[in-house]
Amino acid sequence: TWYDKLPGVFKFTKDFDVNHLLNYTFNHDSLQNEFNRLYNSFANGIIGQGYIKIYPKYNNDINKKMVAEFIEKLANT
Repeated sequence: TWYDKLPGVFKFTKDFDVNHLLNYTFNHDSLQNEFNRLYNSFANGIIGQGYIKIYPKYNNDINKKMVAEFIEKLANT
């Protein structure tokens, strides 16, 4: 997942230790900083149609342009 490296995120595996989860503590500022760093690395545009509904000002033409610019940037790197 896009957020799996954030502090406080645990992956469920066959060796998952619920006690580690229950005893885990983290600094909220550190979490906020890591989330902001991750969020700022995201590209503009929506490719998952399910996300459109959470953007009331969604504009398909603008979105297509942003996604195309991102793909072009990837192709040129």
